[in-house]
Amino acid sequence: AKTLFPYTTLFRSFTHPTLSSLTPLLHSLHPQVLPLTCSLLLPDMPPLFRKFLGINWGIVVNIVVLITFGIYAIYNAADGRPGFENKWSQQVVWSALGLLVMLGVSLVDYRWLRWGSWLMYVAAIGGLLLVKAIGVTQNSGARSWILVGGITVQPSQFAILAGISVLAIVFGDLQRVAPIFRYPFLRILLGGIMTVVPMGMILKEPDL
Repeated sequence: AKTLFPYTTLFRSFTHPTLSSLTPLLHSLHPQVLPLTCSLLLPDMPPLFRKFLGINWGIVVNIVVLITFGIYAIYNAADGRPGFENKWSQQVVWSALGLLVMLGVSLVDYRWLRWGSWLMYVAAIGGLLLVKAIGVTQNSGARSWILVGGITVQPSQFAILAGISVLAIVFGDLQRVAPIFRYPFLRILLGGIMTVVPMGMILKEPDL
């Protein structure tokens, strides 16, 4: 309580619109500053909205700036090149969809990863198997994609995300669920196997 006293005093003194201009500064002072501000000024705020305001908006701004620079670079690179006139606009659409997905995922309780990461890993392995069965070839000659609803999807990229998520569970929480994995060498062995399987499948993809 003593640690939070300076913050609570500061919050209660800024109950007017000026508080919105201080949000980035307050968030940089303490990781829980913005959520605590919301709980003090708006105690009846829904938890989901409180979590939305608690997002690190500095990172979001940096991402938007990088995306904007990338779109501008694509626009300049495609200038006057036949067949590339609409590439920058396609990038705008996919970037907007990506930002919406990112914001949606950030609102999900990370504890769901304890179960969702295993499902993602199984789905990723299934996607890599589909590449072997019904994979399509792109202009580069690599057969690393599958066709889903008219859109080419590269399962190996999802396998990277799934692998990182499931390894975090294996090394961080698995021993709590399955006591046999309280021995570090067993977690290392399991993590190694779960890494080698998708890695080997990806390396077997031609012209990767």
